[in-house]
Amino acid sequence: MVARRGMAARLGARFEQSDFVMSDYTVTLDEIEGDEPWTAAEQRLIEEAHSGGVRFADEVPETATDENTIRAALIRHVVLGGCAKCRVSEKSVKVAGAWVTGRLDLEGCDTRNDLVLFDCNMDQAPLLRDAHLGAVYLSGSHMPGLDAIRLKTNHNIQLGQGFESKGPIDLSAAQIGGQFACSGGRFENPEGDAIMADSIYVQASLFFRDGFSAAGRVNLSHATIGGQVDCSGGTFENLEGDAIAANAISIGASLFLGEGFEARGRVNLTRAEIVGQVACIRGRFENLTGVALVGDSMSIGDSLFLSEGFSAKGQVVLTNTRIGGQMACVGGEFSNPFGDALTADSISIRTDLFLSIGFYASGRVDLVRADIGGNLICVDGTFDGGFDGEAMRVKAGFFWRGVEKVSGTINLTDAHVARLEDDLASWQMADKLILHGFRYDRTTGEMPLEERLAWLDQKWERDIPPGLSATVREFGKGDPFFKAYLPESYGKDFDPQPFTQLARHLTANGQPFSARIVRLEREKRERSAELRKALAAVDFSLSTEVNLIFVMLRNGLASSIASLFDWLTDLIKATVFFLLVFAFNWIVYSRAYELHQMAPTSDVVLTSTDWIEHVGLVDGQLDNVASPTLKEWNESKTAQDYTTFNAALYALDLFIPLDALGQEAAWAPSPARGLWGKIGFATGWITQMLGWVFTAITAAALTGFVGRKD
Repeated sequence: MVARRGMAARLGARFEQSDFVMSDYTVTLDEIEGDEPWTAAEQRLIEEAHSGGVRFADEVPETATDENTIRAALIRHVVLGGCAKCRVSEKSVKVAGAWVTGRLDLEGCDTRNDLVLFDCNMDQAPLLRDAHLGAVYLSGSHMPGLDAIRLKTNHNIQLGQGFESKGPIDLSAAQIGGQFACSGGRFENPEGDAIMADSIYVQASLFFRDGFSAAGRVNLSHATIGGQVDCSGGTFENLEGDAIAANAISIGASLFLGEGFEARGRVNLTRAEIVGQVACIRGRFENLTGVALVGDSMSIGDSLFLSEGFSAKGQVVLTNTRIGGQMACVGGEFSNPFGDALTADSISIRTDLFLSIGFYASGRVDLVRADIGGNLICVDGTFDGGFDGEAMRVKAGFFWRGVEKVSGTINLTDAHVARLEDDLASWQMADKLILHGFRYDRTTGEMPLEERLAWLDQKWERDIPPGLSATVREFGKGDPFFKAYLPESYGKDFDPQPFTQLARHLTANGQPFSARIVRLEREKRERSAELRKALAAVDFSLSTEVNLIFVMLRNGLASSIASLFDWLTDLIKATVFFLLVFAFNWIVYSRAYELHQMAPTSDVVLTSTDWIEHVGLVDGQLDNVASPTLKEWNESKTAQDYTTFNAALYALDLFIPLDALGQEAAWAPSPARGLWGKIGFATGWITQMLGWVFTAITAAALTGFVGRKD
């Protein structure tokens, strides 16, 4: 509202200026008559001018007769106030159905009277340059043009309701105190401008609607319109350039280019400033050789509607456009098979952008660096030419699901959306998917992890070129060795960022196990890409060959550890593994103890009298090894106070490297006492190693450490 009042104030200030050259001389009736007597029509006008109106016919005359012919000079005399012999009404004189001969010359004239010619046929273009009139009403009249440069009116200008011009209408820098209404008018000048209204000022609204037709450019460049501009139902044609040139136009209300509007030729709204909305609902824009609608750096205070039957055959350009509301393209058709269908590079939209529910684009949709304050909704949209959202910002949801069709490339490089709502099928239709640097704060969670990984596997990766120079490859391209071992590409590189982004998102949203799986999948692909790059780098030098061997060994080890980790992090497999190891050791050490092949490890016990008495050493060797001496010691007083052996606890204490149960520290299998002691002694260190690995991987799984390099 403030912007609208500001525009009105500027318009009023300009309108009050008076830079016109005024004519002080009025030609007399005798001078107008000259040697040629008055026609019957002229005599009637002179006699009835005081009544305020004279109608000679109900329609535009096709031929001149004595009953309808009036000299233009007499019309001028009446408009300028008449004389004693030709008194005129204070409310101006309306002339209808006349054939006006000669040029109506009101250049520089100043009068508060209106120029009113309804359904008249004029054989020369009127000259209203620098005139100041009350109003101009030429509805239904036919003429070969109009020269009204810098015309100033206190009220309206009407050139509609059957008005026809076969030449240019020039209202450049005119100032209109009311409306400029051309609805139903026909304007033809195929070789140039049909209407020249650059820098025009209109206090109220401008109407080019309801049957308006222009063959030739309509030039509204740098115009200032205090109200709305309504072109609904109007037809504009200029196949050689702009059908409407409205660059830098200023509109105090809304712009309507719909409801039957047709433009054949470019509609130029570059740097336009529009306080209200721009509605192109059911409008048709056609320029098959280039741009159909251009709004570079346009400013729209409210919303932009290119929807519900909107059709553009040719590129729509909205680069750097600023929209204060939403941009709705629901049901809109954008067709440009030779390039971009919709170019909205660096567009700024305060709320939502709808490219959905019947939206159709034949050609690329360009939203590079777009700033969308609400949602970007592409549900049920067709993108037959690709979608480029590089570096765009969506502050609410990005809805990419239920998409009807996609062909070409989807580019989301460095894009950032607050919420991602999508489905795998909508992504899979694209020929190429670029996700490098694509960030999202959260997702709906409706897509399973398997589908998320399939989505990431679809992303485009660059080819890995061979390390040999192009010269060497060219030299050896005929050699079978080169064909077999030095292809043009060694496969695809790998960009880890999209996997890292997904893992971070899952972690932040309380899904650490899913995040760990994503990180592991990322590391698998990184190892594969690293191997491919090492292979590609080989140029027959020792360093590159050594590097290849090193990478292969390192990747082999890393893959083995990762495979073991995958196996052990599976809850069922890990449980089975633990139970098998535990059961095996329980059986081994239980049997060893039963056969007295488990011995205490305490130095105090080994030097006690009971131990030496029952299990002594002879020449440094065990005495009576085969006898049940250990059983006798177990019944001694020293053994009664020693830690009791438990096979299950011993197996658990051996496998889990915490030494919390005291069994492993107190007992050990004795290989010198029998077979089970030997088995227990030989497998003990293997069990401990497996225990360390199992415990480390379990801890890593619980903390999410393995697979994390974020």
